[in-house]
Amino acid sequence: MIVGHIDMALPAQYDTVTRRTRCWRSFDVDSFLREVSDSPFVRTPPTDIDELFTGYFSTFSSLLDLHAPVRL
Repeated sequence: MIVGHIDMALPAQYDTVTRRTRCWRSFDVDSFLREVSDSPFVRTPPTDIDELFTGYFSTFSSLLDLHAPVRL
């Protein structure tokens, strides 16, 4: 048996890491695609490029939050 001793200082605090993930296992692709195709963004897309990007982001963010909620 080998026994050793290392003299070193341990940190006073440990950093906590919080991860944000989505629950992809329960993600229903067909339902998601149905809701995307029924969304106002797809039915009547904006003509202004800024509104197009804003609509894209808000539509997909809200649908992803619904179908694959974020977990900490």
